[in-house]
Amino acid sequence: MLIDNIIKRKTTLRSLVIRVSTRVLLSKKERDAFLQAYAHKQLWKKLGLSTEAIKKIERRISYIGWVGHENLGDDALYKVNAEIFKPYNLIPDFGPLYCSKITLLGGGTLLPTRTARIMPNKYNYAYGVGVRDPLFWGKFDESIIEKIKKFEFRYIGVRGNRSKDILKNWGINSEVIGDPCLLLKPEQHEKIEKKQRKIAINLGSDGLVWGGNEEKVFREMGRFCKMLRRMGYYPVLIPFWKRNLLSIRRISKMANTPVLMNWREIKRVLNFIASCYILIGEKLHSIVFSAAAHTPFIAIEYRPKCRDFAETMGFEKYIIRTDEITSEQVMEMFLDLFNNWDEMYEKLLKNVQFYREKLIKFAKLIKKDIKMNCI
Repeated sequence: MLIDNIIKRKTTLRSLVIRVSTRVLLSKKERDAFLQAYAHKQLWKKLGLSTEAIKKIERRISYIGWVGHENLGDDALYKVNAEIFKPYNLIPDFGPLYCSKITLLGGGTLLPTRTARIMPNKYNYAYGVGVRDPLFWGKFDESIIEKIKKFEFRYIGVRGNRSKDILKNWGINSEVIGDPCLLLKPEQHEKIEKKQRKIAINLGSDGLVWGGNEEKVFREMGRFCKMLRRMGYYPVLIPFWKRNLLSIRRISKMANTPVLMNWREIKRVLNFIASCYILIGEKLHSIVFSAAAHTPFIAIEYRPKCRDFAETMGFEKYIIRTDEITSEQVMEMFLDLFNNWDEMYEKLLKNVQFYREKLIKFAKLIKKDIKMNCI
């Protein structure tokens, strides 16, 4: 066995430890060897590793998310998870697995497709994840559902009630805890006055939308921006993904609407949204940022995950699907939200606080379980 060879050749384990501590990816063979060596801590000490060095290695968690694609929402998810799961070190999994016996699915719509592409770890957790809705994606093969069950998740926290219901239908229990990015907070949380005329607009996705025609969304929202300007409002376009920049710049030119600069900076975007009166957003995390900033929003539902989140915030009245969108309908919804702004603002404050508390409590449960059973 690999572990027998490692025990005989201590220098091999030392080289593996060095690679792990410096975050160097291991081959599958090396990873298997290292995981087998977890039970031999006395050997680590014989190799001259300090107690602190051993703890640092033990505190590593393999993080599953969509990191490194210049997507503001997914990068923010990693930042939030890395903060709330301290003192553990979350190492993004970019392909070959990092050495850890713990895996955390840390937000994003990861079930059931992501678990179908990776191997279960010894200890597995899901924190604030979404579930792909069969209403949009079609029925999933039973083998994909069974793969989730093989993970034997110790805790599964999901984004919204629709995600919970889908998992329940597959025979999997979970708890609704909200989206982890709700834990983000702008530098100022002051209530915006009605005289504030700034409106945040986010558009763009990966093109897989209800109706299959995102150009219609761009065209109608361009018209909506023009309508806002004629009414004396100041719309500003906010990118959330580099891939959408060309489309956003095209809309900006067509509708004479500025684009927020330095949009890759999480805090800057959050602070800007907090300074706006209303946000209309297509990307899921544009409306999550809006909720975290206590800015009432209208969700452009390009896929069911947007509805799943908006409903947890009590904003089911302010959702419009991409295959149903017109500038007139968006304006009607905008004016309704404007007239009911105070009521929706108070509802948003209440629901955001409720899910922030659930997110914090759930993270504590996971950390306690890791400390008691995994380390």
